[in-house]
Amino acid sequence: MEDDDDDFTDWLIDREECIDMEEKADEMFEKLGYKIMFDNTCLFRYVKCFELKPKRHIIFAIDKTISVCEENENELAINRDYFTMQELKAINKKVEELGWI
Repeated sequence: MEDDDDDFTDWLIDREECIDMEEKADEMFEKLGYKIMFDNTCLFRYVKCFELKPKRHIIFAIDKTISVCEENENELAINRDYFTMQELKAINKKVEELGWI
């Protein structure tokens, strides 16, 4: 029985180390080329600049909604209905970190 307790303790320690090493959403967005911005209109805004395309914004709002928009002449005008898999992973991680799920 003592061996089982030791195994369980080892498992908990390994699990805690994995959680600590787990990548944070901000780091995931940064690797995807996004910069975090703060303003009074939302909780978090991640912005990615492109050379030949409009800037892309992923916005986490106070009302627990997420918007993905592109700038059109410096205004957020074009809503996009799709994410890349990497963006979706980062979004899901941020939602988890915010305690929304």
